[in-house]
Amino acid sequence: ILSRDRQRDVFLFHTSLEMLPPPYKSMCRDYMGEWTRNGGKGPITQKMCKEKCKLDHSLNDYGCADARIDYPHNETICEKVIANFHVKTMPICAKKCSMPCKFNKFQFQVQVSNSEGFRNSCIVPKDLTCYTLVQIFLENMEITTFKYTPRFNPVGILSWIGGYVGLWLGISLLQVYDFLEKGIFICIAFLRKKKNIVETKLPYDSQQILVNI
Repeated sequence: ILSRDRQRDVFLFHTSLEMLPPPYKSMCRDYMGEWTRNGGKGPITQKMCKEKCKLDHSLNDYGCADARIDYPHNETICEKVIANFHVKTMPICAKKCSMPCKFNKFQFQVQVSNSEGFRNSCIVPKDLTCYTLVQIFLENMEITTFKYTPRFNPVGILSWIGGYVGLWLGISLLQVYDFLEKGIFICIAFLRKKKNIVETKLPYDSQQILVNI
């Protein structure tokens, strides 16, 4: 409710959102892109897509168009209103017609202040205090754009895969190096052990030879 002797300043904020079409998880639809590819035919908004979906269901199921369908067409209108038609088709069409990939959203902020003059001096109808002043500011309205881009382009994907392949090769080379290192140390330890056994047997053999002589 707008009260008198108040000034209301309305500031508008414009937000633009651009999402990525499938196969990205946003699952949005580029209605304008589809309209262009179809030669200027078809729905251009989510609401029109739902209405066209209901029109197609009405023609397929009843052979005529329900009178409450809000979509331009030249089909024959049904003589009677189809009972519960919109209740049945709305869930199907809502699932088929996802949100658009690009849309605009407007938000506003209201500031209320006292108007000029005395608050209780509304005597002459033309006095400013007898009216509610509403000002809408559109000057220098900034547009905040949220635009989604693919995380990787083709070159980035190759770099990402190459990085993982290089990491895997590096880990594999380290494992091979560790295996060879362990094998070499085992061989060295075995040779040292064998050499020690031979050295311990030599004094006994030489003493045995002297006794026989």
